[in-house]
Amino acid sequence: MSKRSRQRGRTPAAPRHVSWMVIALGLAAVGVGAWLLTTDASPLRASGAASAATLASYRPADLHALVVSPTDANTVTFGHHYGMLVSHDGGKTWTALSGADGKDAMGVAIPPNSKTAFAAGHDVFMRSDDGGQSWRSVRPALPGTDIHGFAASATQPGTFFAYVVGFGLFKSSDGGSSWSPVAEAPGSTMSMAAAKSSSGDVLFASTMEGLARSRDGGKSWESVRDVPNGYVSAVDTTVYVADRGTVMSSTDGGLTWQRRSFPRNAGLVAVAPSDPSVVYVVTDQREVWRSANGGATWEHVG
Repeated sequence: MSKRSRQRGRTPAAPRHVSWMVIALGLAAVGVGAWLLTTDASPLRASGAASAATLASYRPADLHALVVSPTDANTVTFGHHYGMLVSHDGGKTWTALSGADGKDAMGVAIPPNSKTAFAAGHDVFMRSDDGGQSWRSVRPALPGTDIHGFAASATQPGTFFAYVVGFGLFKSSDGGSSWSPVAEAPGSTMSMAAAKSSSGDVLFASTMEGLARSRDGGKSWESVRDVPNGYVSAVDTTVYVADRGTVMSSTDGGLTWQRRSFPRNAGLVAVAPSDPSVVYVVTDQREVWRSANGGATWEHVG
């Protein structure tokens, strides 16, 4: 926008080149302001909401992680390209998490019966000592910090698994203090989850090549047929996978699967540890849907 200026009295007019310079600077400022407000991938836009708002209002550029609190089925944590958000009302409204601004979390693990949680991603490794309410960056004893898959053990407290790009799968048995190599991960792993079985952890890895499963703690892997290679979430023996228009679930640790009807393109899925019948899905349009009956029906909550 520009304003007309009027000469008053005998005040001399500004030189023409100065006027054009002022106009040019004004237009440049307007252009920069418009870019900050309208660019979807802008860190300012992705984490700039000061108070609780819907997830879509943050305009997250990517859908990277979703996890439900182990003690409260209404508390959900979401990871995106520019930080992490939390909802305390079942996915209706969200606020930015302290210490996580600008951190690209690909995997978030909040184990039950523990205040210690971890988040890992693209050159990101963070620790929380208050159950995921605030975060701080730490330096892990890993060969790299480009971590695309991260999961807590379903059977061994204090045990975590991390897929480090270019280096393979690593395991920590001491709460993340030290790590040891396990094996090469199956393909280009994008998300991981651990389910429970009578013989220990059953690991799932969503890869570009398909969904893979390990029954021996990640030492060997097998393909899971007829199940999409989308984001994977597990609680005890319940496993969910979401990919585009498909949501599938298993209640026996991944031995058998059932397709769940879902009205949108699913991007992320998370099961509530305190009540596995409660399931959340974030769609590709950044909508939040919730099921209270194990995916039989869904409610659009935000």
